[in-house]
Amino acid sequence: MSYTWDMAFLLEYFREIDISRLTHQEAKQCLYYLNLIQLSNQAYEAEGAPIREKVIERLKELENQQQKS
Repeated sequence: MSYTWDMAFLLEYFREIDISRLTHQEAKQCLYYLNLIQLSNQAYEAEGAPIREKVIERLKELENQQQKS
């Protein structure tokens, strides 16, 4: 298994998951791996950008919920 294949697999996995159901920790981990994917290959930057935006929005949503409680 090549490193590039692993990154492509992770990117595809992130496309498939329901980001709106991620916990705070899961969203942080997802963002971490998206950053690694984008750093490993510039071609993935454009592909991962929409997912990254959704994960950031989810993190903001969770932080707002935490502040309200």
